[in-house]
Amino acid sequence: MFDVTQTPVPQFQLKTFAPAWGATAMGTSVLAMALKSATVATGLEAVGLAVARVVLVIAALFLLAVVSVMTTRWIKYPGAMHADLVHPIKGGMSGTLPGGMLAFAVALGHVGSGLLPAGLIAGLIGLLAAVGTIMALLFGWAFLGTLASRGDTAMGMVTGAWFIPPVVTIITPLALSPFLTEDTVELNAVAWGLLGMGTFLYLLVAAALFLRSMTTPPPPVGIAPTLAIGQGPAGLIALNLLALAPESAAGRAGALMFWGAGLWWMVASVVVLVRGYQKIPFALSWWGFTFPFGALTVASNKLGLATGSVLISVIGAVATVLLLALWVYVVVQTVAGIRKGTIWAH
Repeated sequence: MFDVTQTPVPQFQLKTFAPAWGATAMGTSVLAMALKSATVATGLEAVGLAVARVVLVIAALFLLAVVSVMTTRWIKYPGAMHADLVHPIKGGMSGTLPGGMLAFAVALGHVGSGLLPAGLIAGLIGLLAAVGTIMALLFGWAFLGTLASRGDTAMGMVTGAWFIPPVVTIITPLALSPFLTEDTVELNAVAWGLLGMGTFLYLLVAAALFLRSMTTPPPPVGIAPTLAIGQGPAGLIALNLLALAPESAAGRAGALMFWGAGLWWMVASVVVLVRGYQKIPFALSWWGFTFPFGALTVASNKLGLATGSVLISVIGAVATVLLLALWVYVVVQTVAGIRKGTIWAH
């Protein structure tokens, strides 16, 4: 007999579609880059590139699906989208949509050569970089500006998701890097300006999150993975310094410094997650583990090559294997959650 007291299984609803789904494109795009960068100096470069291109196609499918659903939601439920954007927790996660565009643009530039005509790839990168950057800026101003103007956000509402809207601008210079030369004065200015903007905001949010962690109990278990996000911007800043100043010793030194900061954050977040939670059930927020760790992984791979450090190269290789395993697990659990309907509860 049917039990009327049984809790109904959640179902997909466009109005309540979670703003964090853009993280699927972010995490998958960075995996493609990690797979290629980890095999550049080995005899497996061709294999790494082939697998990376398969992952890139998956990232494209994720991005297309998320952009389609989010665009439809903006049209049909603008009020719900705006409410998410200015929410202390959901607002940060809204930045994964432009973040997904920008991360895919970077991956396309580094992994997609040969899959499509060169002119088409360049056009897609330019379009994604432009749209993603504008959205990131608008989302960041709307999110942090609204919270600052209200001034009533409790310290416990500060999470690692606050990094996302303002800091995704750090990804833009990486998307533009293949096109930068000494003659591209305006693009160079935009790239360095966005890097400065994102770095400044990263440090501000990091300080706020550090204070929150020292004075307030850990976030609810459903958003616990956001504690690990801080390693991502540090890895991205390191990658930017390598890409924008490839021949500069100061650039490599700065990259190493931020890479070290990201490494510290990664270990510290693991310590907090292990000690602060008995168990972290799978939720959509688990995608928050993938891109930040992936950014630090790619930074490790590229820094190992740039500096000739065997230690950093080994760290990057191990991290790439772990990233692949993490991504597979999260994808499998996401698909299972979609089939069962449990993913829509988050």
